[in-house]
Amino acid sequence: MVNRRRAVTAPVGWTGPVVPSAAGLAVLTAATSLSGVIDGVRWLVFVAVTVAVIVGTGIALRSVRTPTPLVALGQFAGLLCFLTAVFTRSGILVVLPGPGALGDLLGVLRQAMAQVQSGVPPVTATAAMLCLVCVALGLVAIVVDTLAVAAAAPAASGLVLLCVFAVPASLADELLPWWSFAAGAAGFALLLVIDERQRHRLWRGRLGLPALRSGDGSAPAAAGVAASAVAIALVAGAVLTMVGTAGRLPGGGAADSTASIGLNTFTSLRGQLERDSSIELFRVRGLPEKPPYLRVTTLSKFDTARGFEVDSRLDNQPTRGELAMPPGTTRQRLLAEGRPMQVEIEAIGYLDPWLPVYGVPMQLANISEDWNYDPGAGIVHAPSKRQAGKYLQSAVLPEPSVESMRAAPGGRARTAGLIGERYFEHNVDPQVESLARNITRNAGTDYDKAVAIRHFLAQSGGFKYQLRTAGTGQGDPLVDFLFNGKTGYCEQFASSMAAMLRSVGVPSRVAVGFTPGYNNSGYYSITTNDAHAWVEVFFNGVGWIQFDPTPLPDSRGTANPYEQPNPGAPTSSAIVPSTGRTTTAAPTTTGLPGQNQGDQANKDGNRDDSIVPVWVWFTSGPLALLAMAAAARGAAVTQARRRERRAGVVSGGKEPPELWWGLAALSGGIALLVPLWFLVHPIVWWLLLALGVAAVALAVPSWLRRYLRDRRLHAVALGGPDAAGAAWQELMAASVDRGAAVAGTETVRAAARKLVREHKLDEHGQNGLRTIIGAVERSWYGGTPRPEPELFTAVRQVLESLTANSPLGWRSRLFPPSILRPAR
Repeated sequence: MVNRRRAVTAPVGWTGPVVPSAAGLAVLTAATSLSGVIDGVRWLVFVAVTVAVIVGTGIALRSVRTPTPLVALGQFAGLLCFLTAVFTRSGILVVLPGPGALGDLLGVLRQAMAQVQSGVPPVTATAAMLCLVCVALGLVAIVVDTLAVAAAAPAASGLVLLCVFAVPASLADELLPWWSFAAGAAGFALLLVIDERQRHRLWRGRLGLPALRSGDGSAPAAAGVAASAVAIALVAGAVLTMVGTAGRLPGGGAADSTASIGLNTFTSLRGQLERDSSIELFRVRGLPEKPPYLRVTTLSKFDTARGFEVDSRLDNQPTRGELAMPPGTTRQRLLAEGRPMQVEIEAIGYLDPWLPVYGVPMQLANISEDWNYDPGAGIVHAPSKRQAGKYLQSAVLPEPSVESMRAAPGGRARTAGLIGERYFEHNVDPQVESLARNITRNAGTDYDKAVAIRHFLAQSGGFKYQLRTAGTGQGDPLVDFLFNGKTGYCEQFASSMAAMLRSVGVPSRVAVGFTPGYNNSGYYSITTNDAHAWVEVFFNGVGWIQFDPTPLPDSRGTANPYEQPNPGAPTSSAIVPSTGRTTTAAPTTTGLPGQNQGDQANKDGNRDDSIVPVWVWFTSGPLALLAMAAAARGAAVTQARRRERRAGVVSGGKEPPELWWGLAALSGGIALLVPLWFLVHPIVWWLLLALGVAAVALAVPSWLRRYLRDRRLHAVALGGPDAAGAAWQELMAASVDRGAAVAGTETVRAAARKLVREHKLDEHGQNGLRTIIGAVERSWYGGTPRPEPELFTAVRQVLESLTANSPLGWRSRLFPPSILRPAR
C-alpha cells in the first residue's frame, strides 16, 4: 500500500512565480513616484524591463534550488548584463560586462550625476539619466525580492519602497501625483495579500485541512486596511496643503526658474533626440523657397571646461503685440535689408521651455501669456517645459550686404555698451588664441575675421565631420579638437568658432536649433535628424548674423553667400601646429555633460547605428531571460512529476510542465530570431519559416500524445472515480502505438490476453495487468467505485514492461497511431 500524501513547499524561498512577480509589481508601482522629477514616460518602460529582468532571473535560479546568496548575486549579474546591452557598445557578445563595458557604464553614470547636479526637476530622460534610474531601481528590486521571497518578510520591504517615494517627495516642486501614491500603496498591499494567502494555504496543507476558500483568512482584512489607509492619506494630502515639498536635485543650488536653464539646454534637447528612430518635432507652413534655420535658444556664457551655456540673466519682456527690437539695429533698417515672412509652426513631439523662432521675431500669436521674450538673446522662453502647440510668427530674415557688415563700427567699448560684456568673455588656451590671430592676421574687419575662421574650420583646416570625436581625450577639449582630433560634429565646430572669434575681439554666441527639414507636400517637416548648432556674430547697426562652420555631409545646411571668402578681403589659411601643450584641469571629453561619447545622439542628421538596432537587444534580452526562467521551471516541474509518479505521491498541483517548456521555446526563439532578422537575407527567412512550420507540424502529434498520457496518469494518481477508466485508456493507446489495436467489442479480459500475447509482457507486467483488470471491472460493473491505491503502481509496471519488451520505433514516436488513427 502506497501512502497518498500532499506535497508541501517550504515557507522560505518561494519557488513559484506568484510572490516574486508581486514583489516586482510593487517596485514598479513605487517607481511611478519618479514621474515628479523625470520628464515623460519613456523612463518607466526602461524600469519595467529592468524589474522584469530581476524577477525572471530570481524565478529561474530558485527553480533549480539555488542558494539565496547566489540568487541575489545572479540577479545583480543579470542587471549588469541588461545595462551592458542597452547602455554600452563594448560588451562581450553584446551583453556580457567586460572591463570596457564597466568603464563605459561608470562614464555614463558620471554624466548622469552631472545632469543631476545641474538640473531642476523634472529633468530630461537622457540616456545617462535612464541608466542611473535603471541602476537604482534595479538594486531596489533585488533587495525587495530578497526580503519578500527569500526571507519571506514582505512587510520589511515596505521600508525600501518608502525610500523610493522619499527621493522624489524631497525634490519635486509640488506634491507627488495622487495616482502615483495610490499605485504604490496598491502594489505593496497586493504583495502583502498574496504572501498572506500563500502562507495560509501552506499552513492548512500541513495540518491536512481543506483548501483555503476565497473568503477565508485575513486577506480581505488586509485589503480593507490598505484601502482605508490610501483613502485617508489622499484626503489628508488634498486638505492639509500647508505641508508641501519643494526642492532641487543635489548640488544644483536654489530652485530658481532662470537658474534651471544652465546646462540643461543641450541636455534637454538631447533628451528628445536620443532615440532609436527619427521623431517628427515640427511642421512649418509658409516658409520661403530658401528656408532658414529654426533657432531654439542661444548660448552666451562660456566656460573653458563645460563649453557654451545659456546665461541665466534672461530678460522677461511680454510677447503680446509687436516685439522689442534687438539692440544694435532698428526696425526700419531691418525691414529695408531683410526678408519679411509669416509662418505657422506646429509643435508635434517637442517639449521644452524654449519656443523656437525664425530670424528676428516681430510678432507672435496663439501662444500663452507666460511666454517671455529676451530681444538681446533672441530667446522666447517660459518658466518650465511645455507643449507649444500651433502658433504663428511674423519675422524678418536678415540679409545684410557684405559692405554693410564690413562698415559696421567695431570696438569692444562701443559694442559692449549695446549687448553687454558677456559676448566678449573668454578664457581660452593661449594656443587657441594664437591660432585665431594667425588665421585672421590679414582680416581688417570683424566680418573678415568671421569669414576667415569659418573658412578654416569648414574647408581649409583639414577638419572632418563625424558623430564620434577623435583626439587624445586629454587636457583642454578645445585644444584637443583644434590641434589633435580635428574630428567632431556641429557642437565642436560651433563652439570652436565662437571661442576663437571672442579671442580676437569679435562678439559671438552659439545658437541651437534645427536645419530647415524637408518639404512634405505643403509643409516642412522638422525631425530629430535636423538638430543643429551654429554661430551668430554681432555687427553694430546690423544685428546678429548667422555663420555655420560645420562641414555638413549632405545638403541640409543653408550656406549664405556672405559666408564664403570674398576676393576683396583676402584671408589666410594658417598652418596649424601638429602638437601643442595640454593642460590637466579640463575634462577628458569634448562632448556635453550627460552625453555618452561612445554613442553620440542623433546630431545633424547622421547616426552611427550598428547593424542591429538598440531596441532589438532591449527586447531580446528580457525574452532570453524569460526563456531560461521558463526552461528552469519546466525542468523542475518535470522532475517533480517523475518523482511523484515513482513514489505514488499526489501533489494536487495543476501546473503542466509542457506549458513552461512551450513558453521557453517561444520566448527563446523570438529572442534568437529578432536579432538575426537584421543579419540574414530575406530569402533565408522564407526557408526558415517553411522549416519552422514543418517542424511544428511534425511535433504536434507527439506532443499531443504526451499531453494525453500525462493527463491520464495524473488522473490515475489522484485515485478518483475515473482512475480505472483513465488507466485502461492509456493501456489501449499504448497498444495501438505498438501496432496492436483492440476492438471495442472485446471484453476486458480478452483485450488483456491480447496485450500479453502481442507485446510479450513479462511476469512483472502481467501482475500489474491483473491489478488493472480487477480495478476496471469493479469500476465498470461493481456499482459504487472504491479507492484503488495500487492502481498507479500497476499502470507503471505494465508501461515499463511494454517499453522493455515492445519498444516504440521512431515512426510511432513521431506519429503516434493512437493520435492519428485512434481506435473506436
